[in-house]
Parts: sequence; structure tokens; C-alpha cells
Amino acid sequence: MIQIVAIFFGGGLGSLARYGVSEMANLFFSNSLKVTIFATLIANILACLILGYFMGKDIQPKYIIFWSVGFCGGFSTFSTFSNEVLQLIKLGQYALVFAYVVFSVTLGLVALILGSKIF
Repeated sequence: MIQIVAIFFGGGLGSLARYGVSEMANLFFSNSLKVTIFATLIANILACLILGYFMGKDIQPKYIIFWSVGFCGGFSTFSTFSNEVLQLIKLGQYALVFAYVVFSVTLGLVALILGSKIF
């Protein structure tokens, strides 16, 4: 039961943090697609960094579940990433699609590795 509660609260906090990243992105970009792309990229990379950090630690499983399944699950968003890629394809922005996919995957992996090496 404690695991379900940990996932519930972690997911809620992760979702709120994701919303906060989107709101911050609105301050920097006026184009709505650029806002969502930037916010999704930042959220997914930060989620990878956080996930790497907690997966590399010897801590109680309930805390790992809170951060990995809960917070990172609520914070990161593969479905939004996929939708953004589709929208860019429909707009004929193929170079941006390529860059976005490569940067997302590469930076996500780098962040995951760096997170596991912190402390």
C-alpha cells in the first residue's frame, strides 16, 4: 500500500513540476509549438537526470518508486514528444524533427548517466 501512495504523490508532484516547466517556457517563446518542444525537452532531460540519480543509489525501494515511477513518470512525457514530432512532420520541418529526436535521445541518455554518477 505504501508503494501506491508513493507513486500517487510522486506522480502528482511530477505533473505539477511539468506544468511549471511549461509555464516557464511560455516566458521565453511566443510560438506555441516552440514552447511545448522546449518544455518537453527540458522536462524529459531533467527526468532522466533525476531517474539516473535515484537508480544509482542504495536507498529504500519506496523512495525509488516515489521518484522513478511517481515523480519522473508524471514529469516526463513521451506521448507529448511523439505528438510534437508528428506536428513538425506535418509542417514539413524535417530538419527540426531530426534534430529534436537526436537531441532528445542523446541528451536523455547523457543526463541518465550523469545522474547515476552524482555523489
